[in-house]
Amino acid sequence: MSPIPESLIRGGVVDKKDIPFVSDVQKGLRSKQKSIPSYYLYRGLGTDLYTKITTLEEYYLTRKDLSTMPNVAKEILKHADKPIEIMELGPGNGDKIKLILSHLESMGADMKNITYSPMDISVAYLEEVKVLVNNNHPEVTVVPKEGNFIRELPCNRDMQTVLLFLGSSIGNLSDSEATDFLKLTARSLKPSDVVIVGMDRAPSPSIGKTISQTVSAYFDSEGVTSEFNYNLIDEINTACKKSVLSREKFVHEAIYNEKDESMESYLVSTKDQLIRFPGDSAIEFKKGEKIFIERSMKYSLQKVYRYPQSAGLKVNTIISSNDEWFSNVVCQVPDNCEMVQISNNIYDTFDNEGWLDATKDAYEGLHSIWCDTVNQLKKKNISALEIGFGTGEFPEQILKGWLPSISGTEITFDVVDPALLPIRKASELLSGNETMKYRNGFLLPYEDLQFPDCSYDLIQGLYSWSCFPRHLLRAACLKTYDLLSEDGRAIIFQPTKTSFYNHFYDIYLQTGVVGTPYISSHEIIEILEELDIPHSIQMLNHDCVVTEEGLASLLSQDCFCNEPLEYWMNIKPISEYINGAKLPDGRFKFRNETALIIIQKRDRLDGGGDITSVMNNFNNEWSQSSGNSPLPPHTITKLRNMFYTIDSESAAETVEEAYNAVSDLYDAFMTYMGWSLPSQVIKTLSQYCNKNHCVLDVGCGTGLLGSEIKKQNITTAGLQGIDLSPSNINTIQANDGLVSVYQNLHVGDITKMSLSKNSFDICCSCGVLGIAPVASLSEIHRVTKPGGLIIFSLWGGKRDAPYYQRIR
Repeated sequence: MSPIPESLIRGGVVDKKDIPFVSDVQKGLRSKQKSIPSYYLYRGLGTDLYTKITTLEEYYLTRKDLSTMPNVAKEILKHADKPIEIMELGPGNGDKIKLILSHLESMGADMKNITYSPMDISVAYLEEVKVLVNNNHPEVTVVPKEGNFIRELPCNRDMQTVLLFLGSSIGNLSDSEATDFLKLTARSLKPSDVVIVGMDRAPSPSIGKTISQTVSAYFDSEGVTSEFNYNLIDEINTACKKSVLSREKFVHEAIYNEKDESMESYLVSTKDQLIRFPGDSAIEFKKGEKIFIERSMKYSLQKVYRYPQSAGLKVNTIISSNDEWFSNVVCQVPDNCEMVQISNNIYDTFDNEGWLDATKDAYEGLHSIWCDTVNQLKKKNISALEIGFGTGEFPEQILKGWLPSISGTEITFDVVDPALLPIRKASELLSGNETMKYRNGFLLPYEDLQFPDCSYDLIQGLYSWSCFPRHLLRAACLKTYDLLSEDGRAIIFQPTKTSFYNHFYDIYLQTGVVGTPYISSHEIIEILEELDIPHSIQMLNHDCVVTEEGLASLLSQDCFCNEPLEYWMNIKPISEYINGAKLPDGRFKFRNETALIIIQKRDRLDGGGDITSVMNNFNNEWSQSSGNSPLPPHTITKLRNMFYTIDSESAAETVEEAYNAVSDLYDAFMTYMGWSLPSQVIKTLSQYCNKNHCVLDVGCGTGLLGSEIKKQNITTAGLQGIDLSPSNINTIQANDGLVSVYQNLHVGDITKMSLSKNSFDICCSCGVLGIAPVASLSEIHRVTKPGGLIIFSLWGGKRDAPYYQRIR
């Protein structure tokens, strides 16, 4: 992507406030599938046009949605006997909250208990809805929150939150985006907080809704929806102060994708054409080529349940319009009491209802690994923590046959579990044993366990991480690392995405009620990599056998299902649900895949100190010297996450969030850290660079390499920079000392740069590779001329060892 050059901004071609918009449009139109982010539909006249759409006869969504508001208010009233925050995402013109608050008042709610927090990227909407609420309900406290709620949800931590995502807004997200958003919701909220999500139901004969009726809502007879899309063209031309796109050369198209159950809106080119942004090369359009504008997912009843449950939210009830064309799903973050009840039900089933030892074969592979791990501790007295004792089969295997392999070693166990039965079993099993002693049992969830850091030499969990609330998984990974003593080890034995446990969870989702969120080893590994927690992985495959009675008993547990096993078997054979083979004796056999994850304690910065402590110290000193308020904890967390993000899918988003939050003081922070790499990289550059060389600063940040180039008086044929963060680019452009150093600046992801092949003699990068995905190197290679040089830095020590191997 090529953002608008500084010279054109100064010349008044593009206003500075429009740079992010124009840059995003450029990036989208240069993608393989040309697209424009749908939230830009609401720029300019877009807000008013959308309001007009909601009044159209064909647009049934608003009427159906509004008809459910009285019952939504009744759900909120259940929590309004104490101070609550009603946080509404994308409030629009405030028609829904107006109805909700009026119903709450008529039902006798104490309106002084209510804090209303609308959140939107549109300041106009926020101001409008604030005035509306203040005029009609002055006793309600209104706290508008401007921002992108897809990335962050700043919920109130001091009172219960009822989060509203009404209308069909979630339908604008893809399947994976919707799941990720709901996972963010679960992570951001507190136990027992409530989430109410509006979903437009998919066309189906069962509810008397046709595809034609659905399409008409997005392609109305008056042409208002078409004008809503054409307004994007007007906004692009207004921002660029020239005719970039022509209305006459595009038509609006709306189609229903039956496979994905979604409405899709496009602008379609009516002819071959070239378009050109200010200061940029031409973009080619073929006749019939489409610009993807908006997706609106539609939801079957199964999906209405599945999405929130896959994110770890419990579905309490469904509020639908009379004809069920529109539904609001009411969810709750599970609290500890539910987890205790669920755990006890599961343990009773495993003990009494026909399950065979599903992990028997797995222990053969686990045996040697466990013994090697314990022996590597090289300690005679080991302090251990068992997370989720369960039915005790893991410690029982250790007692039966593994202890001789570690003779001379004494292990003292603490046990943490939210259910009483496992605590009792631990006491019974380990009582009186001199080699493997039982010390304490903690009847509480793991996340509530409070101990000083470095408390345990060994932490182990067999399948127990499946029961963690998904929104606390990240905290569990950090807690595990922090609880380990120096050179301690943690052993996590967890099924993969392809395990038969995942197939069972699919059944739980289909029933409409799920007890515990299924967490695969892949999710744990992703978080460990993101946090730069050192770990190794070994895969174990083993057979699991279960009787039909045991299966029926598990599936019929109230915490899992509303329907008996026979109900599901009538839909399709049980083997299709669980991917298992039925044996001649009637039992089911599965091939299970499990990951054995071993975490080892070490300094994550290889001697550089704890990054969190360093950042907190800087925050205090910076605040005192500058007179500014200290950075809030969530900003420190973003910066911390950036340093702990290595080669992960979330790297781009994590780094962009961190830089956008701290770009104005990033230089001061790096100076505080003693950051000397920029001068070393440029010193290396000076040995090869001459005045004829074109140079690219990859991940230019706030221009630290540019500053060094200027300081060391290095002359080039042109220095350009590219960075993921618009805030960083703006920081450079606002620095008079750097504007003349960089010939051109680009906002973009370095894994997919919109720069021509073989453009640069030298590409240099400082502190970027190691955070950015390894794929970045291929892209840097692409834009480097044959015979050119690539100069980059990597963190030293163990931190980058696996990354370095992939770089090679």
